[in-house]
Amino acid sequence: MKAARRVREGGAGKGPRGTSPASFLTVEERLACPPAEACDFVFVNLFHPPLGQPMTASAVRQSFRGLSRRAGLPRPVHPHMVRHATGSAMSEAGVPVDVVQELLGHRSITSTGVYVHPSQARVREAVQAVEKLTRERRARRQKGGNGER
Repeated sequence: MKAARRVREGGAGKGPRGTSPASFLTVEERLACPPAEACDFVFVNLFHPPLGQPMTASAVRQSFRGLSRRAGLPRPVHPHMVRHATGSAMSEAGVPVDVVQELLGHRSITSTGVYVHPSQARVREAVQAVEKLTRERRARRQKGGNGER
């Protein structure tokens, strides 16, 4: 499966968004549906006509609602949550924020920030890195070295 850039029409909520990183979504059902092979969209009709074509937004929402219910989740999962999870996963994997911005189809880097949620481990690592730098600078100053300003 591959992902390709779609033309962005309008602003937020007014049409298709950017590329969907779909390479991790290869599943047996999709592979068993030859018409789906040529479709670059993540959510594709595999069981109902038109086979291999993108699902409607309504059909995707219904699928998520049903899957949430079947999984016994305490609250329903919505398709938009996938964008947040994808942005966070890419950030966690070390993908630069400008690349995340491009893949999510954002014009502004500030829009991308809403989709990137750092894990507690990454926040802790960042704080520890600053603490280490502060300790090193203090130690240099106490030895009479030239600390950075």
